[in-house]
Amino acid sequence: MTEEPNTKALFKTHFIAWRILGMSPPDNYRPLYWIYSILLNIFVTIGYPLHLIFGLFTSTTMYEIIQNVAINFTCSVCAMKTIAIWWRFNKVDVMFEIIQRQDQRFTSHEEIAYLRKEVYPPVRRIILLFSILCTFIGISGESAVLVTGLLGTWNLMYKAYFPFDVFASTKNYMAAHLYQFIGISYLILQNVVNDTFGASHLCLLRSQVRMLNIRVTKIGHDPKKSREENNQELLECIKVHKDLLE
Repeated sequence: MTEEPNTKALFKTHFIAWRILGMSPPDNYRPLYWIYSILLNIFVTIGYPLHLIFGLFTSTTMYEIIQNVAINFTCSVCAMKTIAIWWRFNKVDVMFEIIQRQDQRFTSHEEIAYLRKEVYPPVRRIILLFSILCTFIGISGESAVLVTGLLGTWNLMYKAYFPFDVFASTKNYMAAHLYQFIGISYLILQNVVNDTFGASHLCLLRSQVRMLNIRVTKIGHDPKKSREENNQELLECIKVHKDLLE
């Protein structure tokens, strides 16, 4: 017996990331989770871009300005995308309900084989590619700070504003550096989730449209099926089309 497809499992990484990012509350300890979510988004999603923007006004060289503008733009766009997804996050549940209905309609061995060989691998590659790329960017930033520090000059990852003198003591520097490192790690995770979810869903949608086209072209070509069976298959294809339009 052919195992039923489970397209939702492809997005398991996204659900874990959404839980970490404060967007998907668990069934237990919801009040504590919402406190965690609010604090996280205030200090990271909103606070991180702001501390970079304020730091832009303390930049003294053209290199610092260019570097700060680049990371400012990236973090600000990432924060806006995260807020936009959070604002309409209830639509994600509806989307996966549709995906689950689509999986239940794939009954033939040919359709399930196509789904696993032609649909799932590209989605996995998209997620893997973005994850590797963003992880490399984060490691590169931290490595640059460590290398320059070991050479004798300890700097922050990015020029930024802090309400205390960062270089007055080791404790101050460590606090500022940890905030920047943890903050950029969260923003990188946000960016990976934001970019891969849309791209993966479009890839999945394209493949499902193609599979629908294949199913429609086969209607009426099987001499063993009656007119009622062909009509039923056509109605099923119409339901699939309506789901895809949603």
